[in-house]
Amino acid sequence: MKKVFFIAMLLIAFFSQSAAQTTPPALQQKIAGKKNLRAIMAEVERFYVKEEEKREDQKKLSLQKGNDDEEEFETDLLRWKRWEYYNETRLKPNGDLEDIGNKTVAAWQEVNTKFSFAARAQSGTNAAWNFVGPFGLNFQGGLYRGLCRIDKIVFHPTNANIIYAGANNGGLWRTLNGGNSWASMNFYFPIESASGIVINPSNPSNIFVLTGDGNAGGIAQNSCGIWVTNDGGGNWTKTSFNSDPQTPIYNGFKLVMMPTLNYILFAATQNGLYRSTNSGNTWTLVLQGTSLTNGGSPPFFTSPVYDVEFDPSQPGRVYASSWGRFYLSENFGAPGSFTQQTSIPGAQRIEIGVSPNNFNYVYLLCGPYIGAVGTNTFQGLYRSTTGGTVNSFIRKSSTPNILCWSTAGILYPNDGDQSSYDLAIDVSPYNAEVVVTGGKNVWRSTSGGSNMQNLTVFNEDSGFAKFIHPDVHEIAYNPLNGWLYAGTDGGIYRSTDDGISWSNIANGIHTTTFYHMAGAPFDANRLLAGAQDNGVKYKSNAGDFTHITGADGFDCAFGPSTSSGIYSTVNSSFQRFDINGNAQNAATTPANTAFFPVIAADPVTNNIVYLAGGATSSGTCGVQKSTDGGNTWTQVLNQNIRQSICTCPNNANRIYVTGTNAIFRSDNGGGNWTGNLAGNPGFINNGQITDINVCSANSDYVYVTLGGYTAGQKVFYSNDAGANWFSISGTLPANVKVNCVAVDQANNSYIGTDMGVYYQAVTASDWTPFFNELPRVPVTDLAINQASAKIRASTYGHGIWETGLFTACDANFNLTGAIAGNKFYQASNLITSTATIVGGSNTKVTIRAGSKIVLSPGFAVYQSNVLNAILGACDTGPVPTGSLRNGDIIPAFLSQVNKGNSNTLYPYGTIMVNQDAKGTAVISLNAIQPGDFSIMVTGKDGINPLAQIDETVQQPATIMKSIATANLPVGKYYVQLYYNSSLVHVQELDIK
Repeated sequence: MKKVFFIAMLLIAFFSQSAAQTTPPALQQKIAGKKNLRAIMAEVERFYVKEEEKREDQKKLSLQKGNDDEEEFETDLLRWKRWEYYNETRLKPNGDLEDIGNKTVAAWQEVNTKFSFAARAQSGTNAAWNFVGPFGLNFQGGLYRGLCRIDKIVFHPTNANIIYAGANNGGLWRTLNGGNSWASMNFYFPIESASGIVINPSNPSNIFVLTGDGNAGGIAQNSCGIWVTNDGGGNWTKTSFNSDPQTPIYNGFKLVMMPTLNYILFAATQNGLYRSTNSGNTWTLVLQGTSLTNGGSPPFFTSPVYDVEFDPSQPGRVYASSWGRFYLSENFGAPGSFTQQTSIPGAQRIEIGVSPNNFNYVYLLCGPYIGAVGTNTFQGLYRSTTGGTVNSFIRKSSTPNILCWSTAGILYPNDGDQSSYDLAIDVSPYNAEVVVTGGKNVWRSTSGGSNMQNLTVFNEDSGFAKFIHPDVHEIAYNPLNGWLYAGTDGGIYRSTDDGISWSNIANGIHTTTFYHMAGAPFDANRLLAGAQDNGVKYKSNAGDFTHITGADGFDCAFGPSTSSGIYSTVNSSFQRFDINGNAQNAATTPANTAFFPVIAADPVTNNIVYLAGGATSSGTCGVQKSTDGGNTWTQVLNQNIRQSICTCPNNANRIYVTGTNAIFRSDNGGGNWTGNLAGNPGFINNGQITDINVCSANSDYVYVTLGGYTAGQKVFYSNDAGANWFSISGTLPANVKVNCVAVDQANNSYIGTDMGVYYQAVTASDWTPFFNELPRVPVTDLAINQASAKIRASTYGHGIWETGLFTACDANFNLTGAIAGNKFYQASNLITSTATIVGGSNTKVTIRAGSKIVLSPGFAVYQSNVLNAILGACDTGPVPTGSLRNGDIIPAFLSQVNKGNSNTLYPYGTIMVNQDAKGTAVISLNAIQPGDFSIMVTGKDGINPLAQIDETVQQPATIMKSIATANLPVGKYYVQLYYNSSLVHVQELDIK
């Protein structure tokens, strides 16, 4: 569940997403004209300094009301912090806000141009990315169960079972069977949010989609224009909408087609109302929103046009709404024809409902704005019975407050509306007196709005039979059968009895928006991920994910074995679960933890967990360590950082932490820390660090990714634990923003970006696209499971995906079957094919062979498809190869380690290595099984034994031995544990 805020238009021109709830005028004046993120946030934090002081009292009040404590009490300051989190790694070099929408579109164009195909380079036998989940709504615990945010619902003109749904960051989806199953209409728009959908009633294969997210919501995506298909979704082209740089369209709210004149369309946007009279070929601004001056001049804000509707009985009659205003055109919406019919005091966003049963009945659902009449409370449901003519609207009700969470409509402190984020209305197709509204819940009136009846509840424990996920963005009656639908932050819901009972029909819409994910090191099937609005999802076996806690899930971590806990952060709190996903209530959150804390677990010892929580106005959380699974915490680093934590699989004592402009390392479990590694030679510190990770085989090999949009400042690498750095950014396009990095056991690296996944071998000097069939939405996290040779990617808008690790090129490959989509196949010698290349303009297939390509009888490429055939060596062109990191050796023996089954990470025994005051290595062997043990110290290559201890254990025991290391030079070594001659454990030894 998310509440969002509104920001003055002067700032929105630079902001990466539209906003909602009003910023108080006093704060607007302080930030007016500012473009620098830090300067803006400094003003915001000073303004809201008392918010944090009130927070605990508000939480107590929330609990007294019966709210579950999983719902983060969302203060205005926290909403600003959410906005800051998204923007802080997407800035200009000087720290000013960037036009992220245009950067994303530019990245999409650059990637397609640079690589000649929107594909991944892969061997013929290496499968493309596949969807992992969540597929459905499995539930285990917590509140606010849900799957995905649905903003728009549109119906086929003649078939009630065909329904279209627009998902925030998830694109356009369609069901042909009433919601039993869904299919994506397009994964490959440069910006996936679908804020408006039009189905041509005369030709249902003619579909228009308005991209961008007018409602915002944290990580939102701006508009990349209006796209159209004439073949039911097989091929899409972009219309000219927003092509004029002088009139930028940042976000959209609604797209409609005139009922009887299907060549006339209207788009309600943040920049005003646009009209096309030629089926979307050209667009004209026909109405600007309300100008607000706050008593001064010039206006500090011009509002969006939120809604546009028609009088179906009179084709030329068009309605529109902006901030507190309702407009009417009786000339087909031509420029200059809209006149204001009414003004609603104290109202901000207005949604319009027109009765299909009586076209003269026009309803206005009015949300409030802060600092006006009736501050932050419902402004009323109005109705005109004369087609919305001037001064004809009568307020039918203003109580109860149908926009707050309470089923009684009672306004509690800090629980007013969020109508700029979620506001919806529709009128029954059978009865002009029946009107249904959406805010946090759904309400209905059978008396024209005079008496409102609550239909749904905010929390499951308030009455699950009436529960739908809160925050309702869309309410729509299907005109063909009268069934009622709601689009919410948790999915799409259907009622066949006019709102009395509901069922969620979102199963199969794969658009969950994830911030982070984690994979269990001991079990390839176990995944944990934090989702905006939809809590934490846990996959504990080969089946689907299940919901284990609600609100805004964020970071996640697994302990080292099934006997350890699993961990997550939710908004600004830390939570622990057992291995089955059951909440452990003893967990606490360190003091002064800010929004979006990150976590990591110790790779060897159960119950050791680290948290980086930034700072609040009350003090610095910094980096915290717990040795009891999060019951108690000790601060180990007093730095205001919270970007990423990395613990090292082969060196449990080593930890890396990052903020956006700092990197710190501890070599003794957080006891002591280095200075800022981001200041060391070779590193370009642009203040937008996004992630850090290490090679699992050697913690000296460390990778750092950077945000921003500067070529050459994407990925940095160190082979000496951060003492020195060099860029491995290669020729990654400047506009491709990098979010995360993962490293396999052989020191090959993978990065997740706003435009897919890329791979770089340790022997290469540039990046290879690695995102075949992966939707074009931000990749927010990557996790490698070495044992299964799989890599997983969490996305912001299309759930979680997986594929095999990048593999060597096949010698020969035979390509068969029907091939659609963007794909790439290669072989070092020969490719043969009898395939058919289908799918239309969305299909670009590239094949590359070392010596020969043979297209055998049966092979065909159909019109509008693209086939590229290349003769050349594997992994060459369009990206060059080199020998950039050849000297960074990973010993071969690491691939032979047998760590046992998934129940215990080290079932035979473990070793701990420490140095005493004389520099002697003290080895502690914890032998779990009886048998013959051998401990061997080798050099960095893992071959030559430099010292060895042999021990026969009759029964499980802990044994301490010493190895003199005075004759070993300073450097890195490996300590290997053998059990009955089998290598079962490896870790690093640093001689200093």
